[in-house]
Amino acid sequence: MSDLQKSLKLKHDEIISETRHFEDLDCLDKTIRDEGN
Repeated sequence: MSDLQKSLKLKHDEIISETRHFEDLDCLDKTIRDEGN
């Protein structure tokens, strides 16, 4: 792989993990709200 491809893949992985993190937070938020009812 070229350096460009490596850095693009790294960026892609970062975005994926951030997105996953936000989805986890969203699920956690829903869980907390459900328990509060």
